[in-house]
Amino acid sequence: MTHEELVKRAAAWLRRQHGVVITEMAAMDAPEEPDAIGFCGGTTTLIECKASVADFRADFKKACRQLPDLCMGAYRYYATPKGLLGVGNLPIGWGLLEPHAKGLAVRLASRAFHKRNIHGELGLLISALRRIGRCANQFEGVSVKAYTYKTMSRATLGVLAEPPDPMAGMRRARPERPPFLPGSSVLCGLRPLGGLCAKKKGRQP
Repeated sequence: MTHEELVKRAAAWLRRQHGVVITEMAAMDAPEEPDAIGFCGGTTTLIECKASVADFRADFKKACRQLPDLCMGAYRYYATPKGLLGVGNLPIGWGLLEPHAKGLAVRLASRAFHKRNIHGELGLLISALRRIGRCANQFEGVSVKAYTYKTMSRATLGVLAEPPDPMAGMRRARPERPPFLPGSSVLCGLRPLGGLCAKKKGRQP
């Protein structure tokens, strides 16, 4: 099973209980680029997808793995092909997910990490919101300074092909749906970005 397939399954697994799911997106204020992370209320779940033992070992070289308090995620999992890792190979407190049918199954549950990098999590959320800012500005009481983010990343949130209109937030007309570049993907509120933009002003997303 490839890394990309694991990421897709991790995102689907997170969407069952998390309102916002972000995959493979970097942010300036985030110390790491999670393969998948879900946000639900005040808690978060991080999933690192590793298709080989070499990838798993390389993950330990990250600074945030050496200092667990710098890691994101109130709950933390590795997702790997079945049988790749034993539970004894995992860092203390981490859980393990393995493929089952068309999804993932919990082989070992993660414990709760009460100390985590909330600053990095907020940085990732803010970065995601700014990438879909042209869409968010249609809702009353919400003002977002959007930006264009061109990248070769396989998965990002709301990649805009052109810079946003700076007056978009001042107009009452519904803005056009932002186009997507090839390779971009969105997981936001269990709906694709197009579905969120299609909501009328005044309704809750």
